[in-house]
Amino acid sequence: MPVPRELIGLAIARLKAGQVSCEKPQQEFGGLGEGIPCAICGAAISAREMEIEAVYPKLGERHFHVACMNALRTVCNDLADTGHATGRPGGPFGPIAQ
Repeated sequence: MPVPRELIGLAIARLKAGQVSCEKPQQEFGGLGEGIPCAICGAAISAREMEIEAVYPKLGERHFHVACMNALRTVCNDLADTGHATGRPGGPFGPIAQ
């Protein structure tokens, strides 16, 4: 399933701002949201939505909607493969299932 271009753009912007990272998280957890804002889109992740919590060595924990994490991974994979963020799927992390 293709990642929406809007989410790709937001992921690139958050990476440039240093708010998220392409480094591999130390830990990842999945579960229902608790109203915490998503690190990519900024919208609260409700208790009816799945969230991914990722713990990064330098940034600490970040919370993501599944689609927003897919966008970040797509951008990071693209950067690792080509040095450019074009939103092309594939790469070392791969997209996560929805």
